[in-house]
Amino acid sequence: MTSVEVAEIRRPLSAYEHGFATIHDISPLNVVAWVRVRGEVRAEWLARAAAWVVAAHPLLRVRVGPGQRGRREFEPVAGARLPIRTVSAAPQDDAAAFREIDEVELCTPIDQRHAPLVRMVDIVHAAGTTQEAHDLILTGAHVIVDATALLALLRQIITAAAEFDELPVDAGHPAPYDLIPARARGLGRTAAVMLGDQLIGAVRRPRRVTVDDWVPIPQRRTRLLSRTIAGERVEALLHACRREQTTVHGALAAALAGAVGADLVPGGTGRVTIGSAVDLRADLIPVVGPDELGSYVTDLPGHIAFGPAVNFWDTARMASRNIVRRKDFGQHLTTLTAARLLFPQRWANTNRRVITFLDRQGPFGVGLSNLGRIDFPDRVGAWELSDAQFTASTPTGRISCSVTTGASALHWNFSYVAGLVATPRAERIAGDAVAAVLAAIDT
Repeated sequence: MTSVEVAEIRRPLSAYEHGFATIHDISPLNVVAWVRVRGEVRAEWLARAAAWVVAAHPLLRVRVGPGQRGRREFEPVAGARLPIRTVSAAPQDDAAAFREIDEVELCTPIDQRHAPLVRMVDIVHAAGTTQEAHDLILTGAHVIVDATALLALLRQIITAAAEFDELPVDAGHPAPYDLIPARARGLGRTAAVMLGDQLIGAVRRPRRVTVDDWVPIPQRRTRLLSRTIAGERVEALLHACRREQTTVHGALAAALAGAVGADLVPGGTGRVTIGSAVDLRADLIPVVGPDELGSYVTDLPGHIAFGPAVNFWDTARMASRNIVRRKDFGQHLTTLTAARLLFPQRWANTNRRVITFLDRQGPFGVGLSNLGRIDFPDRVGAWELSDAQFTASTPTGRISCSVTTGASALHWNFSYVAGLVATPRAERIAGDAVAAVLAAIDT
Protein backbone atom coordinates (compact mmCIF):
# COMPACT_ATOMS: atom_id res chain seq x y z
CA MET A 1 0.00 0.00 0.00
CA THR A 2 1.51 3.30 -1.05
CA SER A 3 1.59 6.40 1.11
CA VAL A 4 -0.52 9.45 0.36
CA GLU A 5 -0.11 13.16 0.94
CA VAL A 6 -3.11 15.47 0.71
CA ALA A 7 -3.26 19.21 1.31
CA GLU A 8 -4.61 20.34 4.66
CA ILE A 9 -7.97 22.04 5.18
CA ARG A 10 -8.19 25.36 6.98
CA ARG A 11 -11.41 27.28 6.45
CA PRO A 12 -14.31 28.79 8.38
CA LEU A 13 -17.25 26.53 9.09
CA SER A 14 -20.27 27.19 6.93
CA ALA A 15 -23.41 28.25 8.77
CA TYR A 16 -24.79 24.73 8.34
CA GLU A 17 -21.65 23.16 9.79
CA HIS A 18 -21.63 25.79 12.51
CA GLY A 19 -25.13 24.72 13.50
CA PHE A 20 -24.03 21.08 13.75
CA ALA A 21 -20.96 22.01 15.79
CA THR A 22 -23.01 24.16 18.16
CA ILE A 23 -25.55 21.39 18.76
CA HIS A 24 -22.68 18.97 19.40
CA ASP A 25 -21.27 21.40 21.98
CA ILE A 26 -24.54 21.09 23.90
CA SER A 27 -25.37 17.39 23.39
CA PRO A 28 -23.73 14.64 21.28
CA LEU A 29 -24.62 14.80 17.59
CA ASN A 30 -22.97 11.55 16.50
CA VAL A 31 -23.41 9.41 13.40
CA VAL A 32 -22.67 5.69 13.88
CA ALA A 33 -22.06 3.04 11.20
CA TRP A 34 -21.27 -0.61 11.77
CA VAL A 35 -20.83 -3.95 10.02
CA ARG A 36 -20.17 -7.60 10.93
CA VAL A 37 -16.89 -9.05 9.57
CA ARG A 38 -16.31 -12.82 9.72
CA GLY A 39 -12.70 -13.95 9.76
CA GLU A 40 -9.41 -13.07 11.41
CA VAL A 41 -8.90 -9.31 11.77
CA ARG A 42 -5.71 -8.33 13.56
CA ALA A 43 -5.44 -5.12 15.55
CA GLU A 44 -2.35 -4.04 13.62
CA TRP A 45 -4.23 -4.40 10.33
CA LEU A 46 -6.95 -2.04 11.55
CA ALA A 47 -4.37 0.41 12.93
CA ARG A 48 -2.56 0.50 9.59
CA ALA A 49 -5.84 1.03 7.73
CA ALA A 50 -6.88 3.78 10.14
CA ALA A 51 -3.59 5.59 9.55
CA TRP A 52 -4.14 5.29 5.80
CA VAL A 53 -7.61 6.86 5.82
CA VAL A 54 -6.46 9.68 8.10
CA ALA A 55 -3.74 10.43 5.55
CA ALA A 56 -6.20 10.18 2.65
CA HIS A 57 -8.92 12.46 4.08
CA PRO A 58 -7.98 15.98 5.19
CA LEU A 59 -11.23 16.29 7.18
CA LEU A 60 -9.89 13.55 9.46
CA ARG A 61 -6.99 15.84 10.36
CA VAL A 62 -8.99 18.86 11.53
CA ARG A 63 -10.45 20.09 14.76
CA VAL A 64 -13.09 22.76 15.29
CA GLY A 65 -11.14 25.79 16.47
CA PRO A 66 -12.26 29.24 17.65
CA GLY A 67 -11.07 30.92 14.46
CA GLN A 68 -10.88 34.65 13.92
CA ARG A 69 -13.24 37.12 15.62
CA GLY A 70 -15.49 34.37 16.91
CA ARG A 71 -16.02 32.67 13.55
CA ARG A 72 -15.19 29.01 14.16
CA GLU A 73 -13.10 27.16 11.62
CA PHE A 74 -11.62 23.81 10.72
CA GLU A 75 -7.99 23.87 11.81
CA PRO A 76 -5.45 21.23 10.70
CA VAL A 77 -3.83 19.12 13.42
CA ALA A 78 -0.50 17.37 12.97
CA GLY A 79 -0.17 13.73 13.98
CA ALA A 80 -3.89 12.93 14.19
CA ARG A 81 -4.55 9.25 14.96
CA LEU A 82 -7.90 7.50 14.72
CA PRO A 83 -8.48 5.77 18.09
CA ILE A 84 -9.55 2.11 18.05
CA ARG A 85 -11.05 0.60 21.20
CA THR A 86 -11.27 -3.20 21.50
CA VAL A 87 -14.14 -4.95 23.29
CA SER A 88 -14.38 -8.71 23.85
CA ALA A 89 -17.75 -10.42 23.46
CA ALA A 90 -19.02 -13.97 23.76
CA PRO A 91 -19.02 -15.96 20.50
CA GLN A 92 -22.82 -16.03 20.20
CA ASP A 93 -23.49 -12.54 21.59
CA ASP A 94 -25.15 -11.04 18.53
CA ALA A 95 -26.44 -8.08 20.58
CA ALA A 96 -22.97 -6.85 21.60
CA ALA A 97 -22.76 -4.20 18.88
CA PHE A 98 -26.27 -2.97 19.61
CA ARG A 99 -25.46 -2.58 23.33
CA GLU A 100 -22.20 -0.78 22.63
CA ILE A 101 -23.91 1.69 20.32
CA ASP A 102 -26.90 2.20 22.61
CA GLU A 103 -24.92 2.54 25.84
CA VAL A 104 -21.73 4.24 24.66
CA GLU A 105 -21.40 5.45 21.09
CA LEU A 106 -24.64 7.41 20.70
CA CYS A 107 -24.34 9.21 24.01
CA THR A 108 -20.58 9.81 24.36
CA PRO A 109 -19.55 13.08 22.70
CA ILE A 110 -16.58 13.46 20.40
CA ASP A 111 -14.30 16.26 21.57
CA GLN A 112 -14.39 18.73 18.68
CA ARG A 113 -11.24 20.43 19.99
CA HIS A 114 -9.12 17.45 18.91
CA ALA A 115 -8.61 15.51 15.67
CA PRO A 116 -9.84 13.23 14.30
CA LEU A 117 -13.55 13.75 14.88
CA VAL A 118 -14.04 10.01 14.36
CA ARG A 119 -13.43 6.96 16.57
CA MET A 120 -13.68 3.19 16.11
CA VAL A 121 -14.67 0.16 18.18
CA ASP A 122 -13.68 -3.43 17.37
CA ILE A 123 -15.94 -5.94 19.12
CA VAL A 124 -14.17 -9.31 18.93
CA HIS A 125 -16.02 -12.64 19.01
CA ALA A 126 -14.27 -16.03 19.32
CA ALA A 127 -10.79 -14.69 18.62
CA GLY A 128 -8.34 -17.22 17.23
CA THR A 129 -10.99 -19.76 16.24
CA THR A 130 -12.67 -20.68 12.99
CA GLN A 131 -15.73 -18.77 14.26
CA GLU A 132 -13.87 -15.48 14.74
CA ALA A 133 -15.98 -12.43 13.93
CA HIS A 134 -15.74 -8.69 14.49
CA ASP A 135 -18.37 -5.98 14.82
CA LEU A 136 -16.60 -2.87 13.52
CA ILE A 137 -18.26 0.35 14.71
CA LEU A 138 -17.31 3.78 13.40
CA THR A 139 -18.61 6.93 15.10
CA GLY A 140 -18.18 10.43 13.71
CA ALA A 141 -19.23 13.97 14.57
CA HIS A 142 -21.96 15.13 12.19
CA VAL A 143 -20.02 18.31 11.43
CA ILE A 144 -17.63 16.30 9.19
CA VAL A 145 -19.64 13.22 8.18
CA ASP A 146 -23.13 12.15 7.24
CA ALA A 147 -24.27 8.52 7.00
CA THR A 148 -23.18 8.12 3.38
CA ALA A 149 -19.69 9.40 4.14
CA LEU A 150 -19.32 7.35 7.33
CA LEU A 151 -20.36 4.08 5.69
CA ALA A 152 -17.93 4.82 2.85
CA LEU A 153 -15.17 5.47 5.38
CA LEU A 154 -15.93 2.20 7.18
CA ARG A 155 -15.76 0.36 3.87
CA GLN A 156 -12.44 2.03 3.07
CA ILE A 157 -10.94 1.01 6.41
CA ILE A 158 -11.95 -2.61 5.85
CA THR A 159 -10.61 -2.55 2.29
CA ALA A 160 -7.32 -1.03 3.43
CA ALA A 161 -7.01 -3.52 6.30
CA ALA A 162 -7.34 -6.37 3.82
CA GLU A 163 -4.89 -4.70 1.41
CA PHE A 164 -7.46 -5.52 -1.21
CA ASP A 165 -7.04 -2.38 -3.27
CA GLU A 166 -5.68 1.13 -3.26
CA LEU A 167 -8.09 3.73 -1.94
CA PRO A 168 -9.13 6.97 -3.61
CA VAL A 169 -7.60 10.14 -2.21
CA ASP A 170 -10.02 12.81 -1.00
CA ALA A 171 -8.73 16.23 -2.00
CA GLY A 172 -11.33 17.93 0.17
CA HIS A 173 -14.02 20.40 -0.87
CA PRO A 174 -15.01 23.91 0.17
CA ALA A 175 -17.92 24.31 2.57
CA PRO A 176 -21.18 22.76 1.26
CA TYR A 177 -22.76 26.22 0.89
CA ASP A 178 -20.01 27.25 -1.54
CA LEU A 179 -20.94 24.34 -3.84
CA ILE A 180 -24.65 25.02 -4.25
CA PRO A 181 -25.81 26.54 -7.56
CA ALA A 182 -26.17 30.31 -7.59
CA ARG A 183 -29.92 30.08 -8.20
CA ALA A 184 -30.40 28.53 -4.75
CA ARG A 185 -28.41 31.12 -2.80
CA GLY A 186 -30.68 34.15 -2.89
CA LEU A 187 -32.01 35.26 0.47
CA GLY A 188 -35.28 36.31 -1.17
CA ARG A 189 -35.87 32.81 -2.49
CA THR A 190 -34.92 31.35 0.87
CA ALA A 191 -37.32 33.63 2.72
CA ALA A 192 -40.09 32.70 0.28
CA VAL A 193 -39.48 28.98 0.87
CA MET A 194 -39.50 29.43 4.64
CA LEU A 195 -42.69 31.50 4.50
CA GLY A 196 -44.31 28.94 2.20
CA ASP A 197 -43.53 26.17 4.67
CA GLN A 198 -45.08 28.21 7.46
CA LEU A 199 -48.26 28.73 5.43
CA ILE A 200 -48.51 25.04 4.49
CA GLY A 201 -48.05 24.09 8.13
CA ALA A 202 -50.71 26.58 9.21
CA VAL A 203 -53.20 25.08 6.75
CA ARG A 204 -52.46 21.41 7.42
CA ARG A 205 -51.91 21.84 11.15
CA PRO A 206 -49.72 18.79 11.76
CA ARG A 207 -49.65 17.44 15.28
CA ARG A 208 -46.48 17.82 17.30
CA VAL A 209 -44.96 14.83 19.04
CA THR A 210 -45.78 15.17 22.72
CA VAL A 211 -43.13 14.52 25.36
CA ASP A 212 -43.49 12.23 28.34
CA ASP A 213 -41.00 14.07 30.56
CA TRP A 214 -39.13 17.21 29.59
CA VAL A 215 -35.34 16.83 29.50
CA PRO A 216 -33.06 19.84 28.84
CA ILE A 217 -30.89 19.43 25.74
CA PRO A 218 -27.55 19.15 27.63
CA GLN A 219 -28.94 16.24 29.67
CA ARG A 220 -30.42 14.24 26.80
CA ARG A 221 -29.43 10.71 25.94
CA THR A 222 -30.25 9.02 22.65
CA ARG A 223 -31.36 5.39 22.89
CA LEU A 224 -31.57 2.83 20.10
CA LEU A 225 -34.14 0.29 18.95
CA SER A 226 -33.21 -1.97 16.05
CA ARG A 227 -35.74 -3.64 13.77
CA THR A 228 -35.18 -5.78 10.67
CA ILE A 229 -37.28 -6.84 7.70
CA ALA A 230 -35.49 -9.86 6.28
CA GLY A 231 -35.47 -12.43 3.53
CA GLU A 232 -38.37 -12.67 1.12
CA ARG A 233 -40.20 -9.84 2.85
CA VAL A 234 -37.62 -7.35 1.54
CA GLU A 235 -38.19 -8.39 -2.07
CA ALA A 236 -41.93 -8.39 -1.43
CA LEU A 237 -41.70 -4.79 -0.22
CA LEU A 238 -39.72 -3.73 -3.28
CA HIS A 239 -42.22 -5.48 -5.55
CA ALA A 240 -45.18 -3.86 -3.78
CA CYS A 241 -43.64 -0.39 -4.13
CA ARG A 242 -43.11 -0.93 -7.85
CA ARG A 243 -46.66 -2.20 -8.19
CA GLU A 244 -48.06 0.83 -6.36
CA GLN A 245 -45.80 3.27 -8.23
CA THR A 246 -44.13 4.65 -5.17
CA THR A 247 -40.83 4.35 -3.34
CA VAL A 248 -39.67 2.40 -0.32
CA HIS A 249 -39.06 5.73 1.38
CA GLY A 250 -42.68 6.71 0.76
CA ALA A 251 -43.87 3.43 2.25
CA LEU A 252 -41.66 3.84 5.31
CA ALA A 253 -42.87 7.42 5.78
CA ALA A 254 -46.51 6.34 5.55
CA ALA A 255 -45.94 3.59 8.09
CA LEU A 256 -44.04 5.87 10.45
CA ALA A 257 -46.69 8.59 10.23
CA GLY A 258 -49.39 6.04 10.96
CA ALA A 259 -47.55 4.71 14.01
CA VAL A 260 -46.76 8.15 15.43
CA GLY A 261 -50.28 9.40 14.67
CA ALA A 262 -51.89 6.43 16.40
CA ASP A 263 -49.73 7.16 19.43
CA LEU A 264 -50.78 10.82 19.51
CA VAL A 265 -54.46 10.38 18.65
CA PRO A 266 -55.53 6.75 19.15
CA GLY A 267 -58.25 6.00 16.62
CA GLY A 268 -58.17 9.57 15.32
CA THR A 269 -57.02 11.31 12.16
CA GLY A 270 -54.64 14.12 11.36
CA ARG A 271 -51.16 14.79 10.05
CA VAL A 272 -47.66 14.54 11.45
CA THR A 273 -44.55 16.20 10.07
CA ILE A 274 -41.73 13.89 9.07
CA GLY A 275 -38.39 15.31 8.03
CA SER A 276 -36.94 13.23 5.19
CA ALA A 277 -33.17 13.33 4.82
CA VAL A 278 -32.05 14.22 1.28
CA ASP A 279 -28.52 13.82 -0.08
CA LEU A 280 -27.25 17.00 -1.77
CA ARG A 281 -24.13 15.57 -3.42
CA ALA A 282 -25.45 15.13 -6.96
CA ASP A 283 -26.85 18.68 -7.09
CA LEU A 284 -23.69 20.51 -6.02
CA ILE A 285 -21.17 22.14 -8.34
CA PRO A 286 -18.90 20.28 -8.70
CA VAL A 287 -20.67 17.04 -7.84
CA VAL A 288 -19.42 15.49 -4.59
CA GLY A 289 -18.74 11.76 -4.67
CA PRO A 290 -20.20 9.35 -2.10
CA ASP A 291 -16.71 8.43 -0.84
CA GLU A 292 -15.82 12.03 0.05
CA LEU A 293 -16.17 13.14 3.64
CA GLY A 294 -18.43 15.99 4.68
CA SER A 295 -22.00 16.52 5.75
CA TYR A 296 -24.07 16.87 2.58
CA VAL A 297 -27.56 16.06 3.79
CA THR A 298 -30.57 18.16 4.68
CA ASP A 299 -34.17 17.51 5.71
CA LEU A 300 -37.33 18.20 3.73
CA PRO A 301 -40.63 18.35 5.62
CA GLY A 302 -43.69 16.31 4.72
CA HIS A 303 -47.04 16.72 6.49
CA ILE A 304 -48.27 13.15 6.22
CA ALA A 305 -51.82 12.01 6.87
CA PHE A 306 -52.71 9.27 9.32
CA GLY A 307 -55.89 7.63 10.55
CA PRO A 308 -58.05 4.51 10.18
CA ALA A 309 -59.56 5.70 6.89
CA VAL A 310 -56.26 6.76 5.32
CA ASN A 311 -55.10 4.51 2.48
CA PHE A 312 -51.52 3.36 3.07
CA TRP A 313 -50.39 3.39 -0.55
CA ASP A 314 -52.06 6.72 -1.34
CA THR A 315 -50.13 8.17 1.59
CA ALA A 316 -46.89 6.57 0.41
CA ARG A 317 -47.32 8.09 -3.05
CA MET A 318 -48.07 11.48 -1.54
CA ALA A 319 -44.96 11.31 0.65
CA SER A 320 -42.79 10.41 -2.34
CA ARG A 321 -44.27 13.14 -4.56
CA ASN A 322 -43.74 15.71 -1.82
CA ILE A 323 -39.99 15.05 -1.82
CA VAL A 324 -39.79 15.15 -5.62
CA ARG A 325 -41.68 18.45 -5.80
CA ARG A 326 -39.58 20.08 -3.12
CA LYS A 327 -36.35 18.92 -4.76
CA ASP A 328 -37.54 20.14 -8.16
CA PHE A 329 -38.12 23.53 -6.56
CA GLY A 330 -34.61 23.41 -5.08
CA GLN A 331 -35.75 23.51 -1.48
CA HIS A 332 -33.10 21.00 -0.39
CA LEU A 333 -30.46 23.50 -1.55
CA THR A 334 -32.08 26.63 -0.14
CA THR A 335 -31.96 24.96 3.28
CA LEU A 336 -28.22 25.66 3.32
CA THR A 337 -28.93 29.32 2.68
CA ALA A 338 -31.53 29.33 5.44
CA ALA A 339 -28.84 28.16 7.86
CA ARG A 340 -27.06 31.49 7.34
CA LEU A 341 -30.13 33.24 8.73
CA LEU A 342 -30.64 30.81 11.61
CA PHE A 343 -27.03 30.43 12.75
CA PRO A 344 -25.08 33.72 12.58
CA GLN A 345 -21.55 32.49 13.08
CA ARG A 346 -20.23 35.19 15.38
CA TRP A 347 -23.13 35.11 17.83
CA ALA A 348 -22.73 31.93 19.88
CA ASN A 349 -25.41 32.80 22.43
CA THR A 350 -27.89 33.57 19.65
CA ASN A 351 -27.16 30.18 18.06
CA ARG A 352 -27.92 28.38 21.29
CA ARG A 353 -31.19 30.27 21.64
CA VAL A 354 -32.12 29.37 18.05
CA ILE A 355 -31.42 25.70 18.75
CA THR A 356 -33.55 25.80 21.89
CA PHE A 357 -36.38 27.52 19.98
CA LEU A 358 -36.25 25.02 17.10
CA ASP A 359 -36.22 22.16 19.58
CA ARG A 360 -39.44 23.38 21.17
CA GLN A 361 -41.22 24.88 18.15
CA GLY A 362 -39.50 23.50 15.04
CA PRO A 363 -41.21 21.19 12.55
CA PHE A 364 -39.06 18.07 12.88
CA GLY A 365 -40.06 15.92 15.82
CA VAL A 366 -39.71 12.82 13.65
CA GLY A 367 -36.97 12.16 11.10
CA LEU A 368 -36.48 9.50 8.43
CA SER A 369 -33.14 8.90 6.72
CA ASN A 370 -33.27 6.10 4.16
CA LEU A 371 -30.13 5.34 2.16
CA GLY A 372 -31.85 2.62 0.14
CA ARG A 373 -29.64 -0.16 -1.20
CA ILE A 374 -26.15 0.69 0.00
CA ASP A 375 -22.93 0.08 -1.87
CA PHE A 376 -21.28 -2.21 0.66
CA PRO A 377 -19.55 -5.43 -0.42
CA ASP A 378 -20.47 -8.80 1.05
CA ARG A 379 -16.85 -9.96 0.74
CA VAL A 380 -13.45 -8.25 0.96
CA GLY A 381 -10.53 -10.58 0.49
CA ALA A 382 -11.09 -13.58 2.77
CA TRP A 383 -13.61 -11.74 4.94
CA GLU A 384 -17.39 -12.07 4.78
CA LEU A 385 -19.30 -8.87 5.51
CA SER A 386 -22.95 -8.48 6.51
CA ASP A 387 -25.48 -6.20 8.15
CA ALA A 388 -23.92 -2.83 7.30
CA GLN A 389 -26.15 -0.12 8.78
CA PHE A 390 -26.18 3.20 10.62
CA THR A 391 -27.93 5.33 13.19
CA ALA A 392 -27.49 8.79 14.67
CA SER A 393 -27.97 10.78 17.84
CA THR A 394 -31.09 12.90 17.95
CA PRO A 395 -30.49 15.62 20.57
CA THR A 396 -32.99 18.10 19.11
CA GLY A 397 -35.65 15.72 17.83
CA ARG A 398 -37.89 13.13 19.40
CA ILE A 399 -37.63 10.05 17.15
CA SER A 400 -35.24 9.53 14.25
CA CYS A 401 -35.19 6.55 11.88
CA SER A 402 -32.15 5.33 9.93
CA VAL A 403 -32.71 2.77 7.18
CA THR A 404 -30.40 0.73 4.95
CA THR A 405 -31.21 -2.13 2.61
CA GLY A 406 -28.66 -4.86 1.99
CA ALA A 407 -28.64 -8.08 0.03
CA SER A 408 -30.98 -9.91 2.39
CA ALA A 409 -32.32 -7.45 4.97
CA LEU A 410 -33.73 -3.99 5.51
CA HIS A 411 -32.34 -2.53 8.75
CA TRP A 412 -34.66 0.01 10.36
CA ASN A 413 -33.04 1.66 13.37
CA PHE A 414 -35.12 3.88 15.63
CA SER A 415 -33.27 6.35 17.86
CA TYR A 416 -35.20 8.33 20.45
CA VAL A 417 -34.50 10.68 23.33
CA ALA A 418 -34.89 8.90 26.66
CA GLY A 419 -37.37 10.72 28.86
CA LEU A 420 -38.90 12.79 26.09
CA VAL A 421 -40.18 9.49 24.72
CA ALA A 422 -40.61 6.67 27.23
CA THR A 423 -39.07 3.37 26.16
CA PRO A 424 -42.37 1.40 26.05
CA ARG A 425 -43.84 4.15 23.88
CA ALA A 426 -40.85 4.11 21.51
CA GLU A 427 -41.04 0.32 21.28
CA ARG A 428 -44.74 0.51 20.45
CA ILE A 429 -44.20 3.10 17.71
CA ALA A 430 -41.36 1.07 16.20
CA GLY A 431 -43.39 -2.13 16.31
CA ASP A 432 -46.46 -0.49 14.80
CA ALA A 433 -44.43 1.08 11.98
CA VAL A 434 -42.82 -2.21 10.97
CA ALA A 435 -46.15 -4.03 11.27
CA ALA A 436 -47.79 -1.46 8.98
CA VAL A 437 -45.18 -2.05 6.27
CA LEU A 438 -45.53 -5.82 6.51
CA ALA A 439 -49.33 -5.59 6.40
CA ALA A 440 -49.23 -3.31 3.36
CA ILE A 441 -47.06 -5.75 1.42
CA ASP A 442 -49.94 -8.20 1.21
CA THR A 443 -52.68 -5.69 0.37
